Amino acid sequence: PDYVVAGFVAFGAGALLFAVTVEMYAHHLEKMKTHPETGTREVAFSCVCCVLGALLYIALNRKMREIQESSIEKAAEEQIVDIVDSDAGTPTDPPTPPRIQRRKTRALLTLMSGEFTNEEEM
Repeated sequence: PDYVVAGFVAFGAGALLFAVTVEMYAHHLEKMKTHPETGTREVAFSCVCCVLGALLYIALNRKMREIQESSIEKAAEEQIVDIVDSDAGTPTDPPTPPRIQRRKTRALLTLMSGEFTNEEEM
């Protein structure tokens, strides 16, 4: 299943990140021991860059989320307009069968509530 694969990938990524971090900081701490002045500057610089990287990540993540949400809202509005317009029909059109009308109503309510699902996964 997908969630098992996702769990293995997350575990592997965490282990790799931990190993790289330990290797980098172990090197800096060793240097700090042998050359206190230079080592202290390197550790301080690494900590400052770590905080700046985290802040940049948060800012970019928020911006991407805003872009994604606005595009989803725009697509939902377009689909709602399409559904409403398709229900209008012409006076000579035969009435929509109840089964199709229920599907359209369910789709409209789903779009309005923001609960988007992929029907292939169901």
